[in-house]
Amino acid sequence: MKSDENLLNKINELESIIEKQNNELELLEAALNLSEVGFTLSNAEGVVVKINPSQIRITGHHPEMTLGRSMAVIENENFNQSATMQVAKTKKPVTIEQILPSGKSYLVYGQPYFDKEGVLKYIICNLVDNTQHNLVRQELETAKINNLQLEKTVHHLQEIVEMQKTLVYTSKKMQGLISICDKVAPFNSTILIQGESGVGKEVIADYIFQKSSRADKPFIKINCAAIPETLLESELFGYEPGAFTNARTGGKKGIFEMANEGTVLLDEIGELPLHLQPKLLRVLQENEFYHIGGTEPISADIRIITSSNRDLENMTEEGSFRKDLYYRLSVIKITVPSLRERKEDIPLLIRHFLAKFNEKYHLQKDLAFESMEYLIKLPYEGNIRDLQNVIERIVLLSHNNTIGIQDVMMALDPDYSNYKDDIPASESNTNLSLKDLISRFEKNLLLKYWKEYRSASKIAEILQTSQPTISRKLNAYGII
Repeated sequence: MKSDENLLNKINELESIIEKQNNELELLEAALNLSEVGFTLSNAEGVVVKINPSQIRITGHHPEMTLGRSMAVIENENFNQSATMQVAKTKKPVTIEQILPSGKSYLVYGQPYFDKEGVLKYIICNLVDNTQHNLVRQELETAKINNLQLEKTVHHLQEIVEMQKTLVYTSKKMQGLISICDKVAPFNSTILIQGESGVGKEVIADYIFQKSSRADKPFIKINCAAIPETLLESELFGYEPGAFTNARTGGKKGIFEMANEGTVLLDEIGELPLHLQPKLLRVLQENEFYHIGGTEPISADIRIITSSNRDLENMTEEGSFRKDLYYRLSVIKITVPSLRERKEDIPLLIRHFLAKFNEKYHLQKDLAFESMEYLIKLPYEGNIRDLQNVIERIVLLSHNNTIGIQDVMMALDPDYSNYKDDIPASESNTNLSLKDLISRFEKNLLLKYWKEYRSASKIAEILQTSQPTISRKLNAYGII
């Protein structure tokens, strides 16, 4: 009886072990079947003995194509390298990428399984769908490129915003000019910017560049009047080694070469020597030039903007500027109006420069009403540059945060303090009316100009008024 009881216990124990193993096998089977990772189990010879549903999904192969077959045969049929056969040959882990005819790809991670004696028994391969990973990677790369492009665009827009801060205007003339700039900026045509000294020709050139298709490329400016004639050619075109005495050993690149794919501003183009004008014309016509001492042409993919305060058309008639070059430079001709032609912009510009110099010098100055009225009426022969200098001088020389008319007059005319004795001591303060202050300043200004020029017509030209008006005032003040 006791032996029967022991036998029964052993049977029960064995059944428990079997049940436990079955449960573990069931769990393992479920894990394999539910896994998103493909699974292939092969024997040491590469014959497939087990696959899971994800292997079928990832490879797109029907089970009969794989299960029970040798991977060596499948490898020959598909002309695809088999990770299983590589592990069988090398006895080492391998990773390969498989690409299907549809373009879909997956990664195969092959691992050898050895028995206790170190003999290869099985080969286990895990398959991971790489298509989605590639899509994610491509999306990340695209996002990275888009972000870089967005950063460039934001930077470019910031530059345009900063540029537009310097373009202070409300006049119709300036509105029309900026409208023309907006139209021509995206194209690569040459532009000639004309206007008096100080009107802001370089600011307009900057604006055109910032709104052009070459805004992310070099923008090099050169003043043709500021460089000696003997050096200008080498600055523009560069030179070969040993082209002349004291030349650099390795030669030198010129402006046109350094600005390749970008823009060049030739300021004061009217000062370009006649012997260099044909070379510039070649750049415009042939898109190429030669180094000094060079024999090989150099390509010049550049946009050329020029500016001048001289009448180039008259210069062509005089023979000091080539007609053919003038015509090539003035495909688009822009004339920046003088401040006298856009007087409605003067109050805005005064406020702009006042804010600029307050920020620069850490001040908090403002203009009294009569001071603003007086400044608006000044001639500003040097245009915007003259106005800017006047406001800076007034800001620095005025004593109080509110800039009065006497502060303005003293800043405009250093001799003003010398003839203040014309004003009674009791009146040498703000008790004096605006009319009296302006009359006294006008008298002394006319006296100063009369001593210098002795010509009513010349004074009228300077002050932008008529000769009879000046003659009448000179007589009224007893100057003549």
